[in-house]
Amino acid sequence: MSGDDAGNIVPQDEAEIESEWELLEGGKMKAHGGKLDDQDSKAIVRRYEFFSYTGAVDEENEPITAFLDQDLLEPPAGELGNFIAANMVAANLVAAPVLPGDYTGDGQVDGNDFLLWQTQLGSNGAMEADGNLDGMVDAADLTIWSENFSAGVPAAANAVPEPASVALLLIGQAALWIRRKRPVVA
Repeated sequence: MSGDDAGNIVPQDEAEIESEWELLEGGKMKAHGGKLDDQDSKAIVRRYEFFSYTGAVDEENEPITAFLDQDLLEPPAGELGNFIAANMVAANLVAAPVLPGDYTGDGQVDGNDFLLWQTQLGSNGAMEADGNLDGMVDAADLTIWSENFSAGVPAAANAVPEPASVALLLIGQAALWIRRKRPVVA
C-alpha cells in the first residue's frame, strides 16, 4: 500500500519499489531451445499487481473503508491510485522420481511388486510391471525388479558403528572385566 499520507510507512516514490522476474531462471529456456522436453510438465503462474492506495488509513496505515470487504470485486472509486508494478511468481510442478522396479507405486521395491509382475507376465501394452517400457512384461522387467529389490530400506538398517562408539564399548567391557578380576574383601 502506498498513499499520500505523510505517516504512511510504505515508500511513496514508485522508484523505491523494485520488481524483477526472469522466467525459467538461469537460461533453462534457452537450453531447451524454447521448449520443455516433457509434454506433461505443468506450472502454476500467479500475477501480483501493485497500485498506490489513495483512500483513508488508520494509525497503523491500514485502510478504513469498504475496500476491506472480502466480496468486493472492484475497489471503491478514488481508493486505488496509479499502477506501480507487477510481479509474476511461478512454480514448476514435477512428478516424484520413479523407483525402478516399484511397479505398485508405493515407494518400495518389495514382494507386492513381484506379485504384480507375475500377474502381468506376458502382457503387452502399457502395463505397470513393464519396467523397461518396451511394451511387454517379460524377464527383463523381473531383472529390473530384482536389481532394486528392497530399495528404500532406511539407512539405519545398514548403519555401521562409528569408531568412537566402538572404542567406548571396548572401554566399558574392559572396566567390567577388571572389576570381576578384583578379589572381594570381606
